[in-house]
Amino acid sequence: MALSAEQLSRDLVIPDLVSALQAAWNHERASCAVRWCRGPRIVPIADNYYRLGYDPPMSLGQSATPGTSTRSACCAITTAIVPSALRHLAAERHRPVDVLLARPGISYRRDAIDWQNTGTPQQLDRWRISKRELAGPDLDEMIVRAA
Repeated sequence: MALSAEQLSRDLVIPDLVSALQAAWNHERASCAVRWCRGPRIVPIADNYYRLGYDPPMSLGQSATPGTSTRSACCAITTAIVPSALRHLAAERHRPVDVLLARPGISYRRDAIDWQNTGTPQQLDRWRISKRELAGPDLDEMIVRAA
């Protein structure tokens, strides 16, 4: 079924989420930089679990995440690339005052695959990092824009 001209016009003016957040967070004194984090699909187990504050499954061989070796695994969640992205951001010579880390990608799981679940869901992680204090209203704004 083809879209009507009216529906197409309405759909084409919807801003993508990352652009909308960046525009909302740009203001007179500072601007929000966007860093796209398109990292590898296989990450160190430490980035998949420990550095995110998660305990790994009891036996990685039987985990919900497909492992590739004793030291690496497929990304269980797109957040698994964030430790690496933060290391790169910290190494930048001129770090922005306000930055949005945007991590689109696929995560790999051994979930039950049925009409509601897939073993390889697409996800978009968004991490806002700022030199100014961020509070509840900042998080609320990000949630409202994502809805």
